[in-house]
Amino acid sequence: MKITLFLGLTLCAGAALAQDPAAAGTPTYGAADCKVGKLLPPPAGGAVQWRGNCKDGFADGPGVLEWTTKDGTALRLEAAFARGAVVGEGKLRAGGRFDYIGTLVNGMPDGEGYLKFADGHRYEGGIRHMQREGQGTLIYPNGDVYQGGFHDNKLSGTGRLTFALGGKIEGEFKDGKPDAKAKITYAGSGREAEFGNLRHERAQEEDGKPLAFQIREDEPHLGTLLRKATIKSSVPLTSNWKALSEAQKDVVRSHYPALEEGDEPPFPVRGEGELLKVLHAVGNRYNATGMLRLNVLVGADGKAKQVARVGDFDQDVVRYAASAAMVQEYKPALCHGAPCEMMYALRVNLVRQMP
Repeated sequence: MKITLFLGLTLCAGAALAQDPAAAGTPTYGAADCKVGKLLPPPAGGAVQWRGNCKDGFADGPGVLEWTTKDGTALRLEAAFARGAVVGEGKLRAGGRFDYIGTLVNGMPDGEGYLKFADGHRYEGGIRHMQREGQGTLIYPNGDVYQGGFHDNKLSGTGRLTFALGGKIEGEFKDGKPDAKAKITYAGSGREAEFGNLRHERAQEEDGKPLAFQIREDEPHLGTLLRKATIKSSVPLTSNWKALSEAQKDVVRSHYPALEEGDEPPFPVRGEGELLKVLHAVGNRYNATGMLRLNVLVGADGKAKQVARVGDFDQDVVRYAASAAMVQEYKPALCHGAPCEMMYALRVNLVRQMP
């Protein structure tokens, strides 16, 4: 399902106007001959920097306003001002935390806008005091997409949650969770049922410790007899699906929130280690670091049909990684005992290897 984000947001001057800085009791900041009105969160020590024109003692017209909050967050607001208050929509950057395009009140996102967070979350829709409110679209870092209502920053009201690895939940949501009577469409089979208990927790060994397996480099680095662990995983990297324990299979299944009980996701025929070693080598070649997320559509015949990138990553690394994933052999997914088409979730955290 392709989601298009529209950044041409409707201006709402009435909602975007801050309090008149000239009103009694309204806080102002900046130089006496070029003040700006109330800002949330307020600048530490009342210090702001305005780059733009001034009129009648206030910031006026298009310009850039910068200030630092008490917790050290550097804010940069690019917008049009009238008597020291934002008019219409603006562009707000909060350090390395988020970027925002939309309407604001007192320097804070409020009204309608688009938010892109550093952790990969993206949101477009209604906003009230920096909280999601009303109708909107939320895209998660793993590619899942929710479209529908929000209240107090949580999924609330009628909505649809579409999972990147297949399946969806439609119906009523409250406090961020689907109602028990919401409809779930399972990945692969397309079967429908009322929402039940889905897998959310990562499986663990019987002793309660997280599963941990690794592949070490072929040769140790110069000056040491120890081979560094280059690839780590929560399942054995050289084991195929049949060789995994039930707890280890549940680790893989846990990535699929809409996988029906008893069904199986696709999995590399010779285990994940072979593919992950290739991806780490490509990452080292291009000095790429971070989480690489690819979704591989595996047909009922076990052959890869297409690869989709999730999020942003180096284009060269993605191209090589996608090629490696396409030639990989897979055990097809099973839906009610029969081979079926389903996504394989390829996730690898690339870390630069020191020579």
